Amino acid sequence: MSKSSKKLELIEELINEVFIPINHISGMSLSVVQDGQIFLSKGYGKMDIENDEDARNDTVFALASIAKVIINYSASLMWCSAGWMGVRP
Repeated sequence: MSKSSKKLELIEELINEVFIPINHISGMSLSVVQDGQIFLSKGYGKMDIENDEDARNDTVFALASIAKVIINYSASLMWCSAGWMGVRP
């Protein structure tokens, strides 16, 4: 397994086992892009709980609060600071 594959696997594990449960997120979309290349583009959880519809990489979510943006920005900085994305902020 390549170094990039291991990083993406770690990101997915953190999202599914830590980030989503701790923050009580029902669904989210995530794209990881570096130097114009997409490394990961995926939906996690549900886009519509009532109709049991899964989130996809192209799901557009309505922002209910600015907290979601702050959390995602913070998570991105954390991943970059840890060197997981191969870049530093």
